[in-house]
Amino acid sequence: MVKLLRLTSTDNCNFLADLDAGIALGENASIGLQNLTFESTDFTTFSIGSSNNEISFSLNRLTGTAQNPDIFDFVNKQLTIKSYTKLTINNFWEDLEATLNECLNMSDDTGTAYGNFKVLFPNETINIDKVVIVYKLAPMQMMFNVNESLLPRDGRLALMQSSRTTAPSGTRDLVIDTTDQSNDGINLGNIKLLPTLAATDLRKYFVYPREGDTFGFDKNFEMIEWSRGSGMFMVRVGNLVDNSGNAQTNGFSVGFSTFNLQETTGNGLQQIDDNEVFFEIRVLRPQDPYEFCLPEDLGVKQASLVVPLKVGVATGIQNDHILFERVGNVISGRILNTAIPGGTSSPIFSYTLSREQMKLDLLPYICVFGDETSAMVGHPNITFNPLINPLDIDGSNYSNDKYTITGLSQSIVASGNCFKKLSDNGFASVVPDPDDLWYSPTNPPDASFSPYIANTMLKLNGSILRLMGFNELSYPNNSEYILQSPLTDLNYLGDEYLQFNIIPDGLVDLTNSDNYIVLLDSNPLFSYDASKFDYTDTNNVFLKLNNVKRGRRKSILCTIPVNNNSGIVEYAANDPIYIDFDNKFKQELKNLRLRVLNKNFDEVLTTGESVITLLLNDK
Repeated sequence: MVKLLRLTSTDNCNFLADLDAGIALGENASIGLQNLTFESTDFTTFSIGSSNNEISFSLNRLTGTAQNPDIFDFVNKQLTIKSYTKLTINNFWEDLEATLNECLNMSDDTGTAYGNFKVLFPNETINIDKVVIVYKLAPMQMMFNVNESLLPRDGRLALMQSSRTTAPSGTRDLVIDTTDQSNDGINLGNIKLLPTLAATDLRKYFVYPREGDTFGFDKNFEMIEWSRGSGMFMVRVGNLVDNSGNAQTNGFSVGFSTFNLQETTGNGLQQIDDNEVFFEIRVLRPQDPYEFCLPEDLGVKQASLVVPLKVGVATGIQNDHILFERVGNVISGRILNTAIPGGTSSPIFSYTLSREQMKLDLLPYICVFGDETSAMVGHPNITFNPLINPLDIDGSNYSNDKYTITGLSQSIVASGNCFKKLSDNGFASVVPDPDDLWYSPTNPPDASFSPYIANTMLKLNGSILRLMGFNELSYPNNSEYILQSPLTDLNYLGDEYLQFNIIPDGLVDLTNSDNYIVLLDSNPLFSYDASKFDYTDTNNVFLKLNNVKRGRRKSILCTIPVNNNSGIVEYAANDPIYIDFDNKFKQELKNLRLRVLNKNFDEVLTTGESVITLLLNDK
């Protein structure tokens, strides 16, 4: 006689039943699974573990040339060890991008160029059907002038804008010098308040990034932001007057916000609040130490041990310089000055970003507090994120593939880049030394130059490449592969030689199978499992080396293979297989306990109600 028993559960497929009347079973009875339905919330499509979590990157690993004698080391970083579902796989692409950007160092051993990685993947805001890894060098740029020509940025090329007396239109609050090209243009970009505006202790008067749809770009054009891998942001203390004899606020601040200031100012809010400040360095009076703010305490000002040295109009380029530098996941702030021959670099802070913070948009701003005679911000330079509308994927025909938006050269007239200006004026030992040959548009690559980019190498695990859509035969699982130009679609023979794109042949491969185990805990069955080396001591090296699978008694009622990539299980047996109870005598079945586990015997997380139907065969 066959009996039917239906059970339900809302507790992660833990089925419990107390049968008041009991079910009589004769000796040697058996049990079978007729059907099972549940929805798993943790259906694993892809996992990162210790065997596939390492990523390595190097700008140049092969033989150097007279132009490029350096053979750079690999920088090695690790992905977050985690399993991803179909619903959370986009979190993996974000973690991949953050890890790639952590690999971007800035030293004589690892590379002398700022840069940026971006991982493009299909989502609700991007029109793309593949996962693409893009790398691009990030030249140092003036905020308000085009480096190559020194012409002011205008129209569609304007990347930063001034706050206005009446948002979103009205008179601009700040005067920006975009014309002074004397003395190698060291005063280009100088910022101060309008003569009609009074000093304030609020962040009311500032320059901030523009958004694409505010000046003719497609609405999905990304906000201008700081480079995410390695980069810099530097301003000079152009003028700072000692106003200790009165109560007015003086000075200025520079920093980064994670808030879209375009949205706040567009709604009429003319102020950056403390909770919108992520990093900041401010200088108020010549005799007061520099202050800074860090992410742990948004907007909370901390006093440094560094006091301004030179801050007057007459001393010009010899004045203090405020420098933010990003190297991978570390952001530092310091003050450059000429206190001693060769210059000094005085640290303000050093901050290590978490993996989640690596994903944030860091939007640069400059705030002026003092009036036009007492405070001036000098010659701002920055590395913008160059990967804006990469690959022209949104159809706007206005991508930055050829640096159309951000500009290519970091050289400013004859004196070179902004660091070169400082190096020639007493700061040689304290400023970074990026190699201009990486960026120069006037020296197109030739045979001797090509190793700069042609020998760029990226190491990824085969499992990641297969997930992206690369052929699984070319990239077997759990093996490291070096992607090297021209495999990376690297362009180094024309305008685009500062970028490479890793584009798979196929689409994202999320096909994955799983195998669920229905376990009867309340009654012993004649079932066995031999899936592990050792069920107790997972560190038993001897067993692992001998690769021996051990068997054990385990009351497995059924195993259910699933390959729908959704986590929804709707299993119905055409011909149920009965498993014998271990009962030599008659018994009464009153308490029943079943679990559905994954292939590793771990609990399955479910949503909604799960239903299981059992068949009891009394022989």
